Amino acid sequence: MQAAVLVSIVFSIFAQASATAAEPVIQVFSGTDPVIGSTDDGVTRFYSFKVIATGSTTFRLDADNLTCGYDLQKSSKLGFLPSSGRFPLRQMDKAAAGDVYTLSFFQSRSARMTKDVCTFSFTIE
Repeated sequence: MQAAVLVSIVFSIFAQASATAAEPVIQVFSGTDPVIGSTDDGVTRFYSFKVIATGSTTFRLDADNLTCGYDLQKSSKLGFLPSSGRFPLRQMDKAAAGDVYTLSFFQSRSARMTKDVCTFSFTIE
């Protein structure tokens, strides 16, 4: 019994320590001006995009490779879409009407430690 309590306490401590802060999801639209943002203090910025018509969707992302990272998820697929490399990058994906993409930007580990700000921009076509 004591071992189970100890395990749950240790788990809760590590779970809280590894969690990062997150802002609310911001909805974006294709064909608009570039979205420009920044993140610091371990906060992850989330953006959501819903596909209206079936076809190809292109994401153009730009950020500092030393301070920023990103993830791109698609509602119809489990997990993250494969990364296309270093910034600036262009990532294309075939999407069906109704698919929802979630794009997130976050500080790299070294940027969090040195308190460097991650500045990024992106467009969706």
